[in-house]
Amino acid sequence: MGTDSKVQNIGNLLGKIISIDKNNQSYEIVSLGHRNPQGLFYYKDQYEKEFIINSEHGPKGGDEINVNNLKDKRMPNFGWPVSSYGINYDGTNPFKSSHIEYGFDEPLIYFTPSIGISEISVVNFENTNIIYASSLRANSIYIVNVDKNFEKVINTDRLNFDKRIRDIKYSKKLEGLIAIFEETPSIALIKNYD
Repeated sequence: MGTDSKVQNIGNLLGKIISIDKNNQSYEIVSLGHRNPQGLFYYKDQYEKEFIINSEHGPKGGDEINVNNLKDKRMPNFGWPVSSYGINYDGTNPFKSSHIEYGFDEPLIYFTPSIGISEISVVNFENTNIIYASSLRANSIYIVNVDKNFEKVINTDRLNFDKRIRDIKYSKKLEGLIAIFEETPSIALIKNYD
């Protein structure tokens, strides 16, 4: 975890994911170094593995999907504003591309150019997990197949709809992915017919 005091002040909540106790309103910081979180998914499986998967906008490029393994009892730092795989909109690049070289956690995957990442949903299939990521800029749903511990990307795919996708959710009951489009009063149900 990065320890540079210029990166983020632990005393405030900017750029952080927090866990709030609904009973007494106390909170704890789960992770930090986030630029602009968009989607958040809590995942717990039958083996008691617990993860928080989040998506976030980078600057110009560098949209990320990050993973917090809650069982390892540490507070990951994903590097913002020091490390990013994007650049500033004016073309300057003050960022360190590598996260790990500067003591930060690497994203599970990043997208350059930016896809305008939005909501995410996660589904477990046997020994792999699939992260579905909606996209505003690229008008698509990205399908990221990862290992069972969310440590390695196995492959990626993309469904293009030519419409901005604001929200998605996988429905076990419907056995498909529900997508909500931003610019039209439309909802899609995407099913896999093997």
